[in-house]
Amino acid sequence: MHMRIRYALPMLAVASALLLTGCVDNSGGGSGGSGSSAANPYGVTKDDALAKTLPAAIAKAGTITVGVDATYAPN
Repeated sequence: MHMRIRYALPMLAVASALLLTGCVDNSGGGSGGSGSSAANPYGVTKDDALAKTLPAAIAKAGTITVGVDATYAPN
């Protein structure tokens, strides 16, 4: 009897976790991918004092592009 419970509880937990992973709503946005700023789902606003500290080339471009190589583990 104890052996069944020992294996049944972890299996029940895993099954519950798998079922609940489908109960998400990913419509809140995220990374735009191509740098599209048509929508601002998080309400981010420009900080003028901080914007004045940017180098001239970045301020003129109006965007900052970040490159990532996802094949390496985080440091």
